[in-house]
Amino acid sequence: MDYMFIPILCVIFSSVTANHLMPFIPYLFWIIFFTIGFSYLNLKGIKVASKANLIMMIVMSVVVFYFMAAAVRYVFVENGFGALFTTAPFYNADTFSFRAIGSATALAALTYIGFDGLTTLSEEVENPKRNVMIAVVMTCLITGVWSGLQIYLAQVSWPDWISFTNGTVDETGKTNTLDTAIMAVANRVGGNVLDASLSIMLLIGSIGSGITGQLGAGRLLYGMGRDNIIPQKFFGHLDKKSAVPNYNVLLIGGLTLVGANLLNYEDCALLINFGAFFAFMGVNIACIREYYFKSDRKNISSFLVSFLVPGIGFIVCLIIWLNLPLKTFVIGGSWLLAGGLYLLVKTNGFRIEMIPVDDLEKK
Repeated sequence: MDYMFIPILCVIFSSVTANHLMPFIPYLFWIIFFTIGFSYLNLKGIKVASKANLIMMIVMSVVVFYFMAAAVRYVFVENGFGALFTTAPFYNADTFSFRAIGSATALAALTYIGFDGLTTLSEEVENPKRNVMIAVVMTCLITGVWSGLQIYLAQVSWPDWISFTNGTVDETGKTNTLDTAIMAVANRVGGNVLDASLSIMLLIGSIGSGITGQLGAGRLLYGMGRDNIIPQKFFGHLDKKSAVPNYNVLLIGGLTLVGANLLNYEDCALLINFGAFFAFMGVNIACIREYYFKSDRKNISSFLVSFLVPGIGFIVCLIIWLNLPLKTFVIGGSWLLAGGLYLLVKTNGFRIEMIPVDDLEKK
């Protein structure tokens, strides 16, 4: 469910941002345009998608540095050098709320969602045992550092008296909303040029994520099809020329087109988080089982590394997961139930082992 919602989310965000930049072009046009664009690039093969992502990453990096430099300059000019170092973005006694932090964290965690999708591209990578692991860890590390710095600088640049949530009009005459909050900050610290540049950067980033997300979803379905979990003839098919699971890419493209018309950004984000944090809790439990309970060494060091750290990870994920709205649990739980029933029928009441077709032929 997560992997199928990521390209839907990216198409929605790309379309909203493009419509913000060019409001004279209908929102529906952008949905169709980006869905077709993502599918086309992925059907051309991983190398084409990779080159497109590299170019977009370079452009985005330039804009990020531009935004951060402009924010530092704005704060320095307005309030002096000392204003750059404050605890206000982390804690404000007048507005602090655990419930607000919990729900906001669930949405902010979307920044990280998709890093695990890199593992679905293992068959496309040289030396995947080494390079995929490094890519996953570096993605999390860089995302955390850069996102944290950007949001910190955005917070110290924005006056407390202007709210994003109620459509307050600031002194420039602009109505501020939650969806365009970072653009409003960019406009304040760098004017219309930075506002437009950041909007374009967010659009480019969303396009890059959408391309990768669609291919990741297609690869995941291919792995399940190849292992005969789902029908192999369709889902386990690879294009002979590009080695891309083209049937799956087209299927995800079709679902994306429908989903982007029926859902909004927040609904997609929350549904992605439902599946992601449920899975992350499972990963933490698996780590404790594999590296602590099944290990021959049980000492203070192994307790701290193999039990306490994943245990804390499980609790943090559980808290965020429980702060998701009820509607998310209904939809996500229904999907989970449907998958369980499918597997129940497929394995004849969990009595038949799921064996890939290739392994059956060998036997």
